Amino acid sequence: MGFHWVLPATMPLAFIYLCWVKPWRRRSRIMREAGLTPHRRHLFQSHRPSQPALQATTAGMSVQDLLWSAYLPDHSPAAKRFLNDELVKRGAGAATHWLPTAAEVTVPPAYARRLGSETYRRLAALRWALIRGFHVVAVIELLLLATFLSGSIAFQTPPNLEDATWAEQQRFFGTALLTDTYHGIYLCARAGFFLLVGLTFLAVVLFPRCNRRILLLRPFGDKRMTKPLKAMVGRTLGRFGYVFTLSDRGYQPLFVLSLLSAVANVVVVWVLNPVFRNTARIVTVKRERHFRALQRFLLRRFRPCLMSFLSCGQAFNIRSTDAWWQASILTLMHSSDSVVIDLSCLKAGTDWELEQLKRAQLLGKCLFVIGEEYRASTYPSLEKHFDRASMPVIHVYDSRGQFQVGATFTADLDNLMGGTLVRAPAPQPVTTAQVTAVALSSADTLPASPNSNRPVEGRPASTSARTRSKSPRYGLGTLALLLLLGVWATYTGSVMTIEAMRYREPLALSCDEFMASPTSAHWVRLSGCTMDYHDALWRFRGRTISNANKSDRYTIEDVYVPLRSKAAELAPVKVIVRLSRRAIDPIQQLLGSEPLPKGDSPERQVVQLMATHGLATVRSNVTVHGMTETGSNRNALGLLLLKSEGRWTPAVDWIEIIDDVAPSWRMGLALFVFGVIEMVWSGWSFCRRAKPNA
Repeated sequence: MGFHWVLPATMPLAFIYLCWVKPWRRRSRIMREAGLTPHRRHLFQSHRPSQPALQATTAGMSVQDLLWSAYLPDHSPAAKRFLNDELVKRGAGAATHWLPTAAEVTVPPAYARRLGSETYRRLAALRWALIRGFHVVAVIELLLLATFLSGSIAFQTPPNLEDATWAEQQRFFGTALLTDTYHGIYLCARAGFFLLVGLTFLAVVLFPRCNRRILLLRPFGDKRMTKPLKAMVGRTLGRFGYVFTLSDRGYQPLFVLSLLSAVANVVVVWVLNPVFRNTARIVTVKRERHFRALQRFLLRRFRPCLMSFLSCGQAFNIRSTDAWWQASILTLMHSSDSVVIDLSCLKAGTDWELEQLKRAQLLGKCLFVIGEEYRASTYPSLEKHFDRASMPVIHVYDSRGQFQVGATFTADLDNLMGGTLVRAPAPQPVTTAQVTAVALSSADTLPASPNSNRPVEGRPASTSARTRSKSPRYGLGTLALLLLLGVWATYTGSVMTIEAMRYREPLALSCDEFMASPTSAHWVRLSGCTMDYHDALWRFRGRTISNANKSDRYTIEDVYVPLRSKAAELAPVKVIVRLSRRAIDPIQQLLGSEPLPKGDSPERQVVQLMATHGLATVRSNVTVHGMTETGSNRNALGLLLLKSEGRWTPAVDWIEIIDDVAPSWRMGLALFVFGVIEMVWSGWSFCRRAKPNA
C-alpha cells in the first residue's frame, strides 16, 4: 500500500536517465577512448598569468599537451608566448604552424557496428523515398495553411470559429458552401500536420543508422555560386547520409525562418523547413567547449537523424570564427566517410584544404565537382595541385544542381563510401592504356575516369551501355503504395474471414436488450425496433437539373436512421442504422418520378414526399439485420448532424448497424490471398530494386 507512488515517481527519472544521462555518458566514454580530451586550462586564459604558476603547470605537461595549449585559440597571447618558449627549450620548436594530427581529432562513428553495404543501400533508398514524400506533404500543408489564414483574414473570422457548431459557422459565413470549404480546409490541414509528425517519428525510429558522413568543402563569399550548390546537396548528396559544411553569408539558415521560429516554432519546424530545405545550424564554434560540442554532435544518433529529415536532406551548417575554422575542417575531414570538394573558385581556403588532404593522404576519399559556368577559369589553376597524370575526375553540375552525367557521380561516390549506394558492377582490371590525360586548357573535355566501362563526365554513355541497363518497371513510391495496399488487404481479409467463421448465424436479440447491454457479436438480428424516418439523415451525391421543368433531381447516397428505445425516447441515440440499397431504391424511384421543386432543403422535401405517398415517418416493430461497427463513419455523420441543426444527438459509444449485410468468408479469403501475394511481391520488388536515382 505504501509503495503505490514509487512507479509514477520513478518514471520521469527513468525517462531522463534513458534519454539524456545515458547517451551523454556513452558519448563521453567514446570521446575518452578516442583521445578527444579537453585541453583548455584556466591559467592559460589569463592575460597576465603568473610566471611561477606557469612554470609549475608546464613542468608536468608533455610536449603534445604543450603543443595543444599553444595552438588553442582560447588561451591568451602571453600564455602562448611562454608555451612556445617552453617548447623551444625542450627541442620541439614553436607551435606557430602546428596542426592537430588525425588521431587527435578523428571522431569515431556513432555506432560501433556498421551496417553492411546492401543493407545500408536499401535503408538509404527507403529514407530518401520517405523524405520526398515528407516534402510533398509539407508543400500541401503550407498551401492549406496559407489558404486558411488568407480566408480568416479576408472574412475576419474569430480565433475559435473552428470550435463552433456548423449552424453557428453557417450563420457567420452566410452560405453552406463557404462553411463546408472552411471545414474541409481546417480538417485537411490538421490531418496533414499529424501526418508530418507521424512521418517524422517513423524516420527517427527507422533511420538512425543511415548516418554516413559527407563533408562538403566549397568556396566562400559568393551567393551566386552557393545557390546551385545548395540545390545539388538537396538533390543528390543528402540522400546518401549527413552532409556537413561551414557557414557563410550564402549558406546559412534563412533569417526569416529564424525570426518566425520565435513566434510559430511548430509551423517553422514541420512545414517551412521541409518546404524551403532550410539548412540546420548545429553549433557555432567560438570556444573549445563549442568545438567539443561539434564532436559530441557527430556521436549523436537520433538528433542528426531528426534534423536531417526535417530539412529534407539539406547540409548541416557549422558557423566558426577565423581562429577555429581550420580545426573544425580537420575534425570533419578525418571523421567523414567521403569529402566532396567544389572547385568552382580556387581561393586561399580551398588551397589550404587541398594541401591538408594531400598531406594526410585523404585524396582517395575525395570527389571533385564544379559548376558549368566556372570550368574554363578553374582548370588552368589546378596545375599547382595536380599533374597531368594524376588529374582527378571532375563532375560538372548545372545551375539547378543537376549533374550532366549523374550515373558517374553516383558510382564514384559509391566507390568512395565502400559500395553502399548502388549495385556496383563486377570489378574489371584497369590497364595503363585506359588511364588518359586531357589537356587542362580544354574547357569542354574532362579528365577520363580510370574505369573505362563507366561513362566519362561530360560525355554520353554508349549505346550498348544504355541497352544493357534496364530501368525498374515501378518506382519506389509506387512499390511503397503497393506494399501498403497489400498490408491493408491482408489485415482486412483476415478480419473478415475470422468473423465469418466465428459467427455462422446472426445473434437474435430484441432492440431494447441490445441497447441495454450491447454484445461483442458483429452480426445481429434485432426485433421490435422503432425506426424514426422523420429524423433520418440523408446524404445526397449531387443534383442534375431537368431542362423540361427546371427542377432539381437528387441521388441518395447514404441514409442514417436512429433507433429509438421505448424506455428512453429522448435519450441520446445508442444505435444508428445505415440503410441498404434495397431500402433506398424505392425512395430513389419516388424522387425520380416526381422531381423536387426548388426552394426548400432536399431533406425536408424527401420527408414531405414520403408523407404525401403514405409512407410512415415512424415505423414500429421493425426487424433490423446486419453487421455492427463502432463509430466507423463518425466524421461523415458528424457533418450531417451539424447540417441537420441538431435534431438528435448520438451517444458517446454509439454503434452503427449496416443494414442487410452478412459476413462473407469467400470475400475475406480472396482479399487475404490477394493481400499476401501483393505484399510479398511488392516487398520483394522494393528490396530488389530500391536504389537511389542516378
